Amino acid sequence: MERIIRVSYVKPATNENEIGLEKHRDYYTNTDTLEQAIESARTEMLKLIAKVGGEIISITEDNT
Repeated sequence: MERIIRVSYVKPATNENEIGLEKHRDYYTNTDTLEQAIESARTEMLKLIAKVGGEIISITEDNT
């Protein structure tokens, strides 16, 4: 079953006078369980955050 997992995260500010921006990224997965899908999305998001910085706010299944 295809699932859409939405990860919300804060991207750090680029300048001292700015605040971080909340962004969303959707991951499409065909894993068996919701827990596996969330863990897969978390792993991929952590790779992105390691490159650009930031912090994960939430990980949810998008049922729209």
